[in-house]
Amino acid sequence: MSYDNIGLTVSRTEAERLEVENAKRLLQVKKLSLILDLDQTIVHASCDPRISQWKNQEIRRFTLPRSPIVYYIKLRPGLTEFLKEIDKLYELHIYTMGTKDYAKAITREIDPNGYLFKERILSRDESGCLTQKKLQRIFPCDTSMVVVLDDRSDVWSYSPNLVRIKPYEYFVGTGDINNPARNKEEKKQEVTPDATIDTSEKAEAVESEKPTEKADDEDANTTVPSTAATTDTPAITTNEDKPNESRNGDTNNNVKERKEEDPSIYDDEDVELYTMLNILKEIHRQFYKNPDKADVTKIIPSMKSKVLENCVISFAPDVIPVYLKDPTLSWIWQMATSFGATCSTDLTGKTTHLIAVKWDSKVKAAKEYGHSKIVTPTWLLDSTARWKKQDEEMYALPDAELSDIENPDSVSLEDNLFDEKEEELIENVDWDEVSKEVDDFMNESGIDDDGDTTDSESTTHTLTIKEDR
Repeated sequence: MSYDNIGLTVSRTEAERLEVENAKRLLQVKKLSLILDLDQTIVHASCDPRISQWKNQEIRRFTLPRSPIVYYIKLRPGLTEFLKEIDKLYELHIYTMGTKDYAKAITREIDPNGYLFKERILSRDESGCLTQKKLQRIFPCDTSMVVVLDDRSDVWSYSPNLVRIKPYEYFVGTGDINNPARNKEEKKQEVTPDATIDTSEKAEAVESEKPTEKADDEDANTTVPSTAATTDTPAITTNEDKPNESRNGDTNNNVKERKEEDPSIYDDEDVELYTMLNILKEIHRQFYKNPDKADVTKIIPSMKSKVLENCVISFAPDVIPVYLKDPTLSWIWQMATSFGATCSTDLTGKTTHLIAVKWDSKVKAAKEYGHSKIVTPTWLLDSTARWKKQDEEMYALPDAELSDIENPDSVSLEDNLFDEKEEELIENVDWDEVSKEVDDFMNESGIDDDGDTTDSESTTHTLTIKEDR
C-alpha cells in the first residue's frame, strides 16, 4: 500500500474489496493496523540553530530538499525496542502533519532499512488537510482493526480508535514544529509551492508553541500545576537566558547549569513508550480473543472506562473555565468520564477526588470532611495517559496556611462533621445521610453559587461520550 498517488481515486466498491483483502491478510498473521504520529509522539524536532552547539550524540540532524534549514531530532526513549516489539502485532503506518520530505527524512532515521513502514507514509501533501487527520483517508470503509497512537486527540476528532500518548518534549519551548495551527497560517502566507525559507528566518517562528500535558486538548485558561516528581528537560538556553521553566511552571535551575557546562549531560527519563507498548499489546490480545466479532472501536473505550470506574470526581472552580456554563463541555470533564469516572460540580459524601489548583473554600471543606483525595489536575492527566490510576499522594495539593486560602472566613475551622474519636470515616457509612450532612455543612459555611457551588439541590452530571462513526 502506498500513499504517494496524489489525486488517485477509486470507487467505493473497489475500496471495499481492497479493505476486505487487507483484513483477511492481517487476520491470517494475527495483526492489527497501527497508525503512528511523528512529532511529540515518537520523536521531538526543532530548528533552533543553538542546538548545533550541543554535544549530545543522540540528537540527529538533517536538511530537506530546497531548504537551508537544519532540523534536529531526538528519538523518544525506547523507540527502537517499541517498534521492534509492536511490529510483531501491528502493521505500521505513519500519518503526519509534516510535509512528505519531512516524513521521509524522519522515517529514514527510525527505519533506515525501510522494513517497518515501507511506503505506508501519509503526510499533509497527500492528505489534503492541514488541520485534521481522518482515518478514512487510509481506511475508507472499515476501521475495526485500526489503532491510532498520537499525542493529540483534537486532530482526530476524539476518535474511538485513538490511544493518546503524553507529548514528548525534549527541546523545551519548541512544541510541535508541525502544529496544525501553524500549518494553516503558513498556507495563508505561502507564495509559491516551491518557495524556500530565507536563511535569516532559521531561528524564527518555526517554533510555534503547542500545549503540553494535553489530555484531549486542554482549554487554554486552565492551569495545570504538578506536585508530582517531574523529569528535567533540557532547555535551549544561552548565558543571557532566564532559568528554564518546565511545562508545569516549575523552575529548574540545575538544568540550565548543566546545559551551560555540557549540553550532553542529560538523562532523558521518559518511559511513555513502554506504557503504550503494554496498552497496545492488551488491545491486540482482546481483539484476537474473538476476532470474528471484535472491533477496536469497542475494545478501546471499554478498556478506558475501567481506569477510573470507581472514582467520583469533583472539580474546584478554577479547574473548569468560568465561561463554560455547561461543565460537561469541558475537555477535562469529558476526559475523566471517558475513562470511567463520574463527575460532579458538587462536593458530596460520595466524592472520592477533588481536583484543584489552589486552596479555596471548597478545598478547605473537603480537607475538613476528610474522605476525599485532594489532588492537582496532573493526577488526572497522568492517570488517563497511562491508563492506570496513579498514587494520589504523589499529586496531593500542598497544604496551605490559613492566610493562603481564598475567602478563609467562608469556612469555619470550628465546624466538625464527625466526632474526633471516630477512626473510620468511610466504612459502614450511610451515604445518603452523609451527603445531607455535607450539604448542610456547605450551606452553613456561606459558600455561594458563583463557582464554589455545593447546592444540595444540584444533581451530579455524568457525560455520555458519543462514539465516532
